[in-house]
Amino acid sequence: GTVSKGFGGNGVCSNATRGIFFGGSGYTSIISTLQMATEGNTYEFGNLSYGVGYNASTANATRALSAGGYDPNTNSVDLDGYVDTTQRTSLTLSSSLNHEFEIANTEHSLIAGAEYIGTDNDNDRNGENDTGALTPIANINTYSGVFSVLRDDTKAELDVISLFVQDTISLSDSLDVILGGRFDRFDLSVNNMMTPAGSGSQDDSHFSPRVGFVYKPQESVSL
Repeated sequence: GTVSKGFGGNGVCSNATRGIFFGGSGYTSIISTLQMATEGNTYEFGNLSYGVGYNASTANATRALSAGGYDPNTNSVDLDGYVDTTQRTSLTLSSSLNHEFEIANTEHSLIAGAEYIGTDNDNDRNGENDTGALTPIANINTYSGVFSVLRDDTKAELDVISLFVQDTISLSDSLDVILGGRFDRFDLSVNNMMTPAGSGSQDDSHFSPRVGFVYKPQESVSL
């Protein structure tokens, strides 16, 4: 159940409703469930190694009740709440390739890979058909509201595709130079079923270069 402290005059918490479970513990609840699957493998072929990973999850939340106001004169509350059946699904796929080789007596350690992240949201929430009537605290545990007011019905989809490469070049026993870059592309679409004018989509891309040096004055020290 959901515990509420209630409200007194001027927004001050009232002890009158402290510890009250609105609608009973079997009815009033905020429930989140998460299902997840993860898999990863690495394969080696001499100086060449390849890794691939997979992650998928789904989540949803359900319902809640709360006291929107408290009348100390009648020891009653104005109950409000919602039923939320939002469904969220996420998928992540990643792979990388590692290769060590030598060119002109210079050692290279190359890493290249790709990643995909996809998230689908199906958001919908029904609010209580609030008439403004007050419910006596003595009757709260038997309260059964009618959740027929649609407050949100939105579907959203986000896709992110990334490519990256990095080469660590050993110039000497004590100095390495790192050259690399990452490209990300984002695609977001939102479909507002209640207000179509609020729907839209956006895409963007960005490239991030990387340049660095690693200095090793001693074998166990890197700067």
